[in-house]
Amino acid sequence: MRRYLTLSEAQAALNRGKQIEQFLGGFLAGGDPAIRYAVIRSDDERIVATIYECFEPTSPDFYDVVEFQDIDPDTDPEDFYFDSLEVAISFLEYRNGASAAKFVNQGIVCEEYRDYRKAKNS
Repeated sequence: MRRYLTLSEAQAALNRGKQIEQFLGGFLAGGDPAIRYAVIRSDDERIVATIYECFEPTSPDFYDVVEFQDIDPDTDPEDFYFDSLEVAISFLEYRNGASAAKFVNQGIVCEEYRDYRKAKNS
């Protein structure tokens, strides 16, 4: 089964009120392992992109990225507003190394993280 969305599938998900997501990889935050992922959703007539940064859990079998501790728990992640999905994706590609070909349906970013974690630990 194919995991990644085409641009038209991504737009259709947004039109249905769902969000699309992309795992953007790992990095070190103050010496601790952390991850970054992006979420795109529709908000009325605009497209909203949000980049989340959080610490990796110490539990090797916990993959629910939305439950991870934010790197800066006192500050909400910044929302970026766009007039189209294409412009939002271009922004994420430029700013965070996202790929237009790697967006997934809502909730699948956890599977992307699981694959990353397994590859990192093997």
